Amino acid sequence: MDARIAHFSGVSNVDAVIFDNYEGANGACPCERCKHCDYIYTHRYGAFEAHRLSGDYVYYCPLGFVFISVIINEDKWCVAGPIITDEACEFDSPAGLAAFPDAPNLSFEKVKHCAGLLLSLFPKSSPVPESPPAVPAYQEHPPEKTGKLIHELKLGHSYPIELEKKLRHAILNGDQKKSKEYLNMLLGQIFFSHDADFEIIKHRVIELIVILSRAAIEKGMDITQVLMLNTDYFLKIETIRTLDELNSWLVRIINRFIGYMFEFNDVKYNDVLNKAVKYIKKHYNEKLTLDMLSREVFLSKAYLSKIFNTRMNCSFTQYINKIRVQNSKPLLLDRRMSIVAIANLVGFEDQSYFTKIFKQLEGVSPGEYRRTEGLL
Repeated sequence: MDARIAHFSGVSNVDAVIFDNYEGANGACPCERCKHCDYIYTHRYGAFEAHRLSGDYVYYCPLGFVFISVIINEDKWCVAGPIITDEACEFDSPAGLAAFPDAPNLSFEKVKHCAGLLLSLFPKSSPVPESPPAVPAYQEHPPEKTGKLIHELKLGHSYPIELEKKLRHAILNGDQKKSKEYLNMLLGQIFFSHDADFEIIKHRVIELIVILSRAAIEKGMDITQVLMLNTDYFLKIETIRTLDELNSWLVRIINRFIGYMFEFNDVKYNDVLNKAVKYIKKHYNEKLTLDMLSREVFLSKAYLSKIFNTRMNCSFTQYINKIRVQNSKPLLLDRRMSIVAIANLVGFEDQSYFTKIFKQLEGVSPGEYRRTEGLL
């Protein structure tokens, strides 16, 4: 075991293991005992998010346990967990608790401290600069080079529009096998149809990333996240100088898109929902909007709304109302408090709306609930 891992686990009581893109877990991963999800995909999702955020990422697995992912280098990352937070997870499962009976219970603040500690133990071999290097939006070429570029892109090699359509169709239909097949064919055209002209190849790679981005958005990937990733990609590709370096980088990018489009949906939905639910339960008595919550979990409002409707079978507003009503019940049993005061305490702006929602969910008014001491 890596000495840093041993020291971290000894101090925090949190298990940790290093993963390698090519060799898998470098040691025993606690998740091998749990059969609820494919833990490799779950932790790869965490690694991709940590890479996107240039450091560490705290995420929930489908059972509601917390994990920490820290990037070590392009091919390795460290995963710490499972951890139980001090607030009940929406997706807690007896099967999960049975799989990890000794999982440490930490406050979310301590989880963040653990993430910071891991990040300090594994500084990346190539630290990310505070700001990206300045790259001109347009790279000027000599006239003869520009002429050749236009000729190659428009005339010399016909654009494989039919192949692009097939790739898009396979992605939207959830056919991962066909998607990879068509993607490999497009890559073959890029690398073998341009006489090793590096600038032409880089332009075609950008085209491919745009194709994947469109398909990913149609598949349901958050548009804000796609645009953020693409900004990083287009800056990075300008710094690449060799075909081997380009090929290695492109494989990682394609794996990331494939992961988000096919492998990470369940993990991501549960991760986002756990974070959203945790935030709502903590702030239910305040004014909450979908816009505020989307900023908290770093997703667009439209995508977050879609996840709520898909996974919770209710809208964002309906879920908040449900939490507020649940928290109003014990208060209603205290007859010293007025119903108006209780409505305000749990986040409703006025008593009439509180009464309306309470009756919709419980079948009785708040006053009737109080008179029967909640026995109806």
